[in-house]
Amino acid sequence: MHGRRWVIHYADGHTFSSVEGDWLDAPARGVIAVAATEPDVGVEVMSGTDYYLWWPEAEGPWSVDRAGLWDFLYEVGSDLAGIRLENEHFDELISLGVKLGRSMDTRAFQHRLREILADPQLPPKSAMSVREVREC
Repeated sequence: MHGRRWVIHYADGHTFSSVEGDWLDAPARGVIAVAATEPDVGVEVMSGTDYYLWWPEAEGPWSVDRAGLWDFLYEVGSDLAGIRLENEHFDELISLGVKLGRSMDTRAFQHRLREILADPQLPPKSAMSVREVREC
């Protein structure tokens, strides 16, 4: 999986980046954000969703809700497409490269977001991308 550089940020403070390995090699649980280079805005920060994954033929990671996960499962031809997903399906989701989001305290997340945006592995942010959610 080539394309944009990315860094996965975990609730415990650890990170895993495209410099360290492939998307499939990254730990799957406890994701609070994924930051990736984006030509139009410098860096795009995806957060606040249940799942993070890599669409076939995509140049970078995506953040999706349950409907997006099902769409992905259909796209990759998984037997999980269209069924009610339960805990016993997590290992198969993980084998497909699906990363699982985790919630955290808002203030702690805002502190982490400042650290994410200052990460020297990625270029400075110049604007919001069309996929990012603005804070209210």
